[in-house]
Amino acid sequence: MANKIKGYNIRFLLNGKKCAGETSGSFKITPVVKESKIKDDAGKTSRQVDGYQNTFTVNGTCMVNEAGDATTQMDIADLRAAVKAGTSIPFVYGGIVSGDATESGNMIISDYSEDSDSENFMTYALSCIGEDNGLTTGTVA
Repeated sequence: MANKIKGYNIRFLLNGKKCAGETSGSFKITPVVKESKIKDDAGKTSRQVDGYQNTFTVNGTCMVNEAGDATTQMDIADLRAAVKAGTSIPFVYGGIVSGDATESGNMIISDYSEDSDSENFMTYALSCIGEDNGLTTGTVA
């Protein structure tokens, strides 16, 4: 019988580092469908998958790295710098246990926000768009 995957066993790694304070995330693969209509098809529309688009979001509590954490996790300053750089960033999404499935590729940050109020910890939301057809499926070593 197959086992259920626990949400806390799934992580995003950006630039080889985990997002500090990550509380939730989502990952989406959407096929890019092209439509065409030619006379040979007697006026019927033909649809064909022509690649895919991948997007993901990460939500979390804003964190500041302590000594030694900077090599393993991106804190709030790192996330802000990545947004401002506007460059392609390598990512890995998937399990953290040996043998778990992963997806990896490069992405750009398409949206970033922070929220704070007087009663709760400060939070962030990060949205990313993967480079076209750039996903690689693998497993955790």
